[in-house]
Amino acid sequence: MTRTGIANLLGAALCLSVVALYAQWQIPPQKTADGVKKVVEQYCKMDAEGRWLGPAHRDESNDFFTEFQSNEGSTDVIVLEHYVVGDPHEDHGPNGYVDYPVEVDYFEWGRVDSFLHFTWGAGQQGDVWGKATKETMYPQVYPTDETENWEKTGNQEKGNGKGLPWSMRLPPTHYVSVDAAIRYMTQMHDSSNDPLMRYNASQTLTILARIAAGTLLTKQVVRSALESSQSVAKRFVDLESGDKGLTPDGWTELAKFFAETPKPQLDSINVADIVGVGSTDIAEDIADAKISTNSLGRLDSSLRLTDYPEMRLISGGASACYGDYRFEFTLQLIDTRWDIAPDGTAKAFPAPPAWKIRERSQEPLVTLATAIRYVTTMRSKTKDPTIRRNANRTLLILKRYEQHRSLPDDMVSAKSDGCS
Repeated sequence: MTRTGIANLLGAALCLSVVALYAQWQIPPQKTADGVKKVVEQYCKMDAEGRWLGPAHRDESNDFFTEFQSNEGSTDVIVLEHYVVGDPHEDHGPNGYVDYPVEVDYFEWGRVDSFLHFTWGAGQQGDVWGKATKETMYPQVYPTDETENWEKTGNQEKGNGKGLPWSMRLPPTHYVSVDAAIRYMTQMHDSSNDPLMRYNASQTLTILARIAAGTLLTKQVVRSALESSQSVAKRFVDLESGDKGLTPDGWTELAKFFAETPKPQLDSINVADIVGVGSTDIAEDIADAKISTNSLGRLDSSLRLTDYPEMRLISGGASACYGDYRFEFTLQLIDTRWDIAPDGTAKAFPAPPAWKIRERSQEPLVTLATAIRYVTTMRSKTKDPTIRRNANRTLLILKRYEQHRSLPDDMVSAKSDGCS
């Protein structure tokens, strides 16, 4: 299960966000307006046709952008009823740069995420069930010759391979037609050996077929579980943060919380004070679990503690960072279980709906007391002098945290989370 610790959550302003720009926008000359609109229409048409779904033609989309788009980790797909490209405007920004925002109205049925799970859009509820939801985006279009010299990202430099006169800024999410989504889901289902991915793809294909045939249900069929997502998330964290999260046998027991057999990364263990565990249902069968913690460092396989703070935060203390180091995972309501054979083949069996963790790759999260017990035990078992030396230093640090004492200068981490 992949979970990301966030020391400080900083809001990032999207380059497409619409602020009070209308007062600055002007009508561009007709020739410019026609050229700008043409390139946006060309991009939207190819995107809706599913041109860049899958690896075969993915990098070709870079011909339309001011900056190199790796497209890695950006697998969300928006399923459209239709879209409308509006007329461009002219906007004068700082440093003399001129861009041309274009209003694009997307009428969306829903979203397919990286697990091939479909979530209906906001319009699929109540009295407006069966209507696509409108989302308005404002891709910014620049003259290509103006952007080639100033848009560089790392080792990648923007190069317009097809010589298009205009380049855009647009999030790398794909907006595709229902037909394109059906082709993509079929391909992903047939090429995957992952039982959860195939399960989700099958359910998504059923929904897409209903949309294509115009036979949407009059209301959603709501499934329910005996235990809430909040309760499941808290039980899992309570067990994981104890000794269950540190041994293969413990993970055999924890496997019942997962949709598939988890793969714990026992060479990277997060030590933290757990402030709270919350879960928010974001759809009928999807929930986001968030664990608020105060980080106390990371343990590696040699019992070396890294990235630890100068002192342990306490409830009601002066630090504004209290509880801000967060871990997340996703729960899905699933009515199937799988028996996976040694050769990787899986047999599916019906099961009562239950909330299961979707991610498999997992960096364990443990409490301070658990970490002290673990390092003490592992130190007594090893004959490696380096590991024993690391364990001794780690225990000195952890026991100072236990006593709420600040670390001396010679113990301070070269890299900490900055929240002391």
